[in-house]
Amino acid sequence: RTITSTCTNPAPFHGGAKCPGSDTSEGDCSEEMCTVSCDGEKMTVTLAGKGSFDKIHLIDDETGCKFGGDATEIVTKLHECGTEIGYNTTHLIYKNEVHGIKSEKEAAAGITRGDFKLPFECAYERDGSAKGIRWQITGQTVVESVAGEGTLTF
Repeated sequence: RTITSTCTNPAPFHGGAKCPGSDTSEGDCSEEMCTVSCDGEKMTVTLAGKGSFDKIHLIDDETGCKFGGDATEIVTKLHECGTEIGYNTTHLIYKNEVHGIKSEKEAAAGITRGDFKLPFECAYERDGSAKGIRWQITGQTVVESVAGEGTLTF
């Protein structure tokens, strides 16, 4: 998780001092603070002891991806709310982030004080491959070798 604090609107001027301390604070998400559970269709992040926020949302801030500031459970389907999909040789990996906005008024003015970003991911074992594909077209059988990655649509 990352907690950020900035003051950019307006930025300090005429010799004004920067706010003391670091702009960011990073740390692991301990089980007391949050848990992530994964199933075949959705990812669930359970937050505890996070404090009070005006708004919580996922990467995409669209309808269904925003939650009240007092939300303790964030649920998204695997292919919604800006979830990014990656892979390695053994797993498909779905990644997203929970964003907590401490004060929408301050955020609109360019000030982010106490906001947080909590990246999370779910990995699912890859269980298939396609080495050769067959299909029939009006009385003909076509056999084609396919190499690479991607989607084949008919």
